[in-house]
Amino acid sequence: MIYCLDTDILIEYFRGNESIKIRIENLREDDSIGLSWLSVYEFFKGIFDSGKLEEEGFLSALVNSSILMDETYESSRIGGEIYASLRKSGALINDADILIASIVKNHDAVLVTNNENHFKRIPGLKIENWLTS
Repeated sequence: MIYCLDTDILIEYFRGNESIKIRIENLREDDSIGLSWLSVYEFFKGIFDSGKLEEEGFLSALVNSSILMDETYESSRIGGEIYASLRKSGALINDADILIASIVKNHDAVLVTNNENHFKRIPGLKIENWLTS
């Protein structure tokens, strides 16, 4: 299984959160950590906004040891469906979260996030919160 770290979990991992570190260390041999290109971008926003360019080393090492989950035609299609469904139900979330969810669904992965409130609105999206479990 691919466990895709949402940006909030990525930041907590960077900050040294023990529960996330333990979960990553205890993944089964056939499991992998995934990252969406959007979460990598959001992490870079923080690096450049704060001026803490030395933090790129952490991100680079993590990207090189993870599966970088890119946007595809199919994930774009899934994202469009998610957007339309959420808009019709009056439960719309931001585009970045929709795109992350569409990438995760397209890869049949699990999104690891602390933002359960937004992501639980998306039918069929597998989510786990490693900060509470």
